[in-house]
Amino acid sequence: MRAGQVLWTSLVVLASASAWAQEEKVGVGFDKAQYVSVLGESIPVRVELKSTLPVGLFSYGLRLVYDPQMGGVTDVTRISVPPELDFNGVMGPGTQKEVGNGFAAVKGTIDFFVDPAPFYMGTLLAIFDVKCPQMGDYLLALELYRTLGPAESVFVLEDGSVLDDLIVWGVATISVIPETETVFLVAVGMGCIWMVRRR
Repeated sequence: MRAGQVLWTSLVVLASASAWAQEEKVGVGFDKAQYVSVLGESIPVRVELKSTLPVGLFSYGLRLVYDPQMGGVTDVTRISVPPELDFNGVMGPGTQKEVGNGFAAVKGTIDFFVDPAPFYMGTLLAIFDVKCPQMGDYLLALELYRTLGPAESVFVLEDGSVLDDLIVWGVATISVIPETETVFLVAVGMGCIWMVRRR
């Protein structure tokens, strides 16, 4: 194939990807609509791409947000990401992570020092290890995680297309229930009361 044909083909592919990015919505959400967690124990919450992208992902950044009373992610070591996205641009290996009151966040890129660049074609974006010391039902939500100001482009494809304004964020709920032993003792107690009342 001639050099001119290769260039033309590349331009067509890039133009098609850019046109797609301007029209299509991109789903980012949870692997489950509802999680059940035992009081005081940790549970993995997976965040995934729900849409098929036309080309690979270059960078991303997201925040998991929740009611602070739920508990949540205790520290940045409880956030894990795919190895292909575990970089922080020119800073090198290791995503940027942050944990605060009612949120946990992560932002990363591919390792663009590798040639050819290993653009990410997977779906998993992050796993948050959530610990819940309070019983109840809570909402889990997602949003962009920007650290360089409101104009920062976060979700960027290999062709330079920015997806930030196209993302449809998923939500989920988490129900925190008592420990198994506690549930068993309560059930036994209720059973005893029922038997006494029948006499």
